[in-house]
Formats: sequence, C-alpha cells, structure tokens
Amino acid sequence: LIDRLKEEIKRREEEAARLQKEKEARILEERKRAEAEEAEAKAVEERERERRKKLKKKSGGKKKSGKFGAMASMWDAKASRAEKDLQSNVFSKHYDGSAGRAPKKGEKGYGQAPEGSKSAARSKRANEWVKEQVGILLGVIRRIGAKNSNGRFETRFGPLFIAYQDISDTLVGILKRARKYKCVTFEGDMLWQGSSNHVAIALTEKAGSWGWGADGKKKAA
Repeated sequence: LIDRLKEEIKRREEEAARLQKEKEARILEERKRAEAEEAEAKAVEERERERRKKLKKKSGGKKKSGKFGAMASMWDAKASRAEKDLQSNVFSKHYDGSAGRAPKKGEKGYGQAPEGSKSAARSKRANEWVKEQVGILLGVIRRIGAKNSNGRFETRFGPLFIAYQDISDTLVGILKRARKYKCVTFEGDMLWQGSSNHVAIALTEKAGSWGWGADGKKKAA
C-alpha cells in the first residue's frame, strides 16, 4: 500500500511538473509573439516615417492627393491597426487595459463585431437575410390565413408548416425572429410538428409596416 501511495505521489508530481512546463512554454510563446508583433509595428512605423519624409520632399510640402494620398491613407490605417493590436496585447509594453476592454452588457457595442470588420459585414448580411425571410413568412400567412375577430390575418401552425415545405426548412426559427420583431403572435416558446399544429399564429399591426415584402425584397421608402 505504501509503495502504491509513493508511486501515486510521484506520478502526480511528474504530472504537475509537466503541466507547469507546458504553461511556461505557452507564456514564452506568447511573449515571443508579442515581441514579434511589436517589432513589426515598429518596422511599419519606421517605413511610414520614411515614406512620409520622401512624400513630403517629393510634393514640396503640398497636401497629399491622388495615388500618393491613397497610399498614405493605406499606411496610416495599417499603422493605426498595429498600434491598436499592441494596446490589447498584455505582453506588449504598449498594453492599455482600457483600450482593449470589451463592452459590458448594456454598453454600446456589446455583443457586436468591431465596426468595419469582416465579422460585422457578415452579421449585417445575416440580419438582412432574416428580415427578408420574415417578409416572406408574413406574405405566406396572409395568403393561406383568414382574418380573425381583430381583423388580423391568422393561421394555424399545421397548415403553415405544410405550406412552408417547398419554401424553407427554417420556419420555426423565422417565426421566433418574427415574434421578436413583434410582427406575429403565438403561444408557447417552441412549436413542434404534430403537437403544435393547432397553435394559432396571427399577424400584428407592425406586420403591415414591415419593410420587406412577400417576395423577400426590400420595399421602396
């Protein structure tokens, strides 16, 4: 028993030593990467400084324009991005905790991709697609439904599910987004084929002013 305990202790010590080495290696790798990024930023800054000197000498101190102005703007943007990256890198001497702080819940920009990034562009396209699909959904409800006692078009989930079989397989998701946009109302958090066939789905007043038509195209302002 004592021998087994000694072996277990030894094994745990070796495991702890291995994990510590891996941690130190990761930290070292991060530092090297930060140093490389900092060196690259300095190189970009130096190239930019030299470029400005040459440009200033060539233009005789006149305002930048044309091809040279475009190149200057490009390098200014690169230098600005490099500086911003270093400010958010904890291993850089230029690190600024407030600069790299992510917005908290309730603050502007929370849960959103940085403005101008590819992620922000993809997010915008995805939101546009969802709004197009909501417009198509509202058109289908008007086409297969009938007006209820409130004068709003209404249908049941069962007939709507059947009508959507040749349109899209995202019916439930689009219904939930349409309710989030306050364009439709229905009971329950989730709709299931069969058990939810009787659930009534009705358009709201906001559905009449939705900016996308039944063909998925944006309406003219």
